[in-house]
Amino acid sequence: RTRIQRRNTGAILEAALDVFSAQGFRGATLDQIAEVAGLSKPNLLYYFASKEAIHVELLSGLMDTWLDPLRLSHTRRDELATLAAYEALLTRLLAGLSADTLTAACELAESAEAIKGFGVVRQAHAAPVLARWQAFSGFSELAGFSASGSPGRRRA
Repeated sequence: RTRIQRRNTGAILEAALDVFSAQGFRGATLDQIAEVAGLSKPNLLYYFASKEAIHVELLSGLMDTWLDPLRLSHTRRDELATLAAYEALLTRLLAGLSADTLTAACELAESAEAIKGFGVVRQAHAAPVLARWQAFSGFSELAGFSASGSPGRRRA
């Protein structure tokens, strides 16, 4: 999208929020939204085919805004840290790949699929997998990860 398209789309969505807030969805019209946005109705229809399309886009954006803090939750950060450590482990293993380590590398690469579920179910599935990952000598990236994936729980 061009700068002008981004600006006009933003203006339409801001105007729609104002009009929907004041008039409600049923009371709002495309003419009102276009007027508040400072655009003609045909120009508004270039960006959105209907009032419903504007409403859906607006609600989708609001939902993303409201859910963003949850996406960065402690659990999600732990999962991302575990994933980064797993990728580092695979990278190191592949760098030293030989006939002797091929079977172990394949097992390690496939083992992540066994981690499923949420909460205690996920922890139960993750425990044996993480133990296998930690068993590879010289690969300390995962040495401090618990079954929950928390990097902060280091072994003494």
